[in-house]
Amino acid sequence: MRDRSKSAELGLPHGTNGRTRRSGPGLAMLLASVAILCMCAGAQEYKTDYWMDAADRHMQNGSMEEAMIAYDRALQLEPEHIGAWNQKAVAHQVLSQRAFQKALDLSKSWLDRDPDDPLAWQSMGAALDGLYRDAEADEAYLRSIQLLNQRLEKDPTDGESWFLKAENYANMKMNEEAIWAYDRVIELDHRPRLLDAWNTKAIFLAAMGRYDESLLASEEALKIDPKSETAHVNKGYVLRKLGLESGAENYAA
Repeated sequence: MRDRSKSAELGLPHGTNGRTRRSGPGLAMLLASVAILCMCAGAQEYKTDYWMDAADRHMQNGSMEEAMIAYDRALQLEPEHIGAWNQKAVAHQVLSQRAFQKALDLSKSWLDRDPDDPLAWQSMGAALDGLYRDAEADEAYLRSIQLLNQRLEKDPTDGESWFLKAENYANMKMNEEAIWAYDRVIELDHRPRLLDAWNTKAIFLAAMGRYDESLLASEEALKIDPKSETAHVNKGYVLRKLGLESGAENYAA
C-alpha cells in the first residue's frame, strides 16, 4: 500500500491554523489557488498510482516487459519512488531468469547436434550460472575444459582454445588457473584475443591484491588499444589502491 500525506500539498500559509481572518476577493483568490493546488497534486498522485497499479497487474500476469514500461512511467512522475525501483528490479530479475533459461535451452539443442563442442558446454555453464545452479555450471565448464585439452594436445599453439580455457576458469573464479591460461594466449600473441587476455588478467590480478602486476597488464592492454575503457578503468582503480591519486585522475574509476 502506497501511503501519501496531503498536508504538505495544500500550500496554506503557516500560522493560519485553518481559520479565516477576513473575507473578500483576497480570500476567494486564496481558496481558488488552494483548490488548483489540490487538483494538481491529486492528478500527479493519481498518475503515479495509475502506473504503479498497471505495472503490478502486468507483473501478476507475467508480462514483465509491460511492467517495466509502467514502472518507468511511474518513476518519470516520482523519481524517488522506492517501491517502483524495487519492483522494477524484481521485473529485471524475472526477465534475466527467462533469458538464462532460453540460453540454457538453446545450449542443450546445440549439444544435441554436437556434444563435443567446448563452446556449447561453456555457454551452458554460463546459462546455469545465471540460474544460480552453480554445481551444474561447474560441471559444464569442466567438460568444456576437457574438450579444449583434447584440442590442445593436438595443437598446443591453438590460441583460441587457450583463451576459451581461461574463460572457463574465470567463470569458476579459479583466478590462478585463469591467469595461467591467459598467459598462454599472450605468449602465443593470439591477436584476436590479446586485448581481452591482458584486460581480464589485469582485473584478476587487481582482485587478488597484486596491484603492481595488474598495473603492468593494463598498460599492455592500452598499448594494443589506447581507448580501451576496461584498461582505463582498471588502471585508475589500481593507481588509487597504490596511493597514486594524482596519476589516477586521468583515468576513469
